[in-house]
Amino acid sequence: MKDLHRFFTDTIISAGEVIALDEDISHKITSVLRLKIDDEICLQNSVNMATAKIVTITKNKVDVKVKSIRELIKPSYIFEVYQAIAKREYMDFIVEKYSELGVTKIIPVITSRSINELKDKTLARYKTIAKQAVLQSEGEFIPEICKPIRLDKIELDTTDNFLFHERVGIKNMPVLSCRNISIIIGPEGGFADSEVDVLTAKGFVAYNPIKKILKAETAAVVFASNLLIQLYDN
Repeated sequence: MKDLHRFFTDTIISAGEVIALDEDISHKITSVLRLKIDDEICLQNSVNMATAKIVTITKNKVDVKVKSIRELIKPSYIFEVYQAIAKREYMDFIVEKYSELGVTKIIPVITSRSINELKDKTLARYKTIAKQAVLQSEGEFIPEICKPIRLDKIELDTTDNFLFHERVGIKNMPVLSCRNISIIIGPEGGFADSEVDVLTAKGFVAYNPIKKILKAETAAVVFASNLLIQLYDN
């Protein structure tokens, strides 16, 4: 399936079924990729992965017939990210990179120095970005993107929980002891001291592995990728 062009659909996928693809996917298949009848594609929803053959092409619509289907391969780990909400272009980038890397859940967090609201249409955009990033990276599992919460409302349900900070904490990267973890990344300007106290009381362990002040979007990629490499290796 990895050699085929991949598309995401919200439609239920069943073996042998003929599926009418939406206008955007149909346009890409016909006008961008210039695929033909009998060409095969990979079709994915939030549950299944399928191989499908193009059976009909009209001006505005492509129909495909499902040839084979299987369940998505889920990650063998839990990696939840609590991310202070950044400005639009930075948060879009952060969501994209978390999704490419293989984070399992993204929880936007409101802090004293972050964006303090998140509209439904913005949350919907994040979910679209996540889907596109997973398809592009040839991943399968699309991270859950939650509604925003305030920092003081965080309730941890993971075993190891890491707070990355530019000033305080252990002076090296965490070495994982389990496959059930979370991290929290702060906003531009960092966490207030009182917020660090709240987070450590909740169970986060502070780490300060880099002797530089990283931008939020840089920190997100650096620390998430380091921990995910450890998870991949184990």
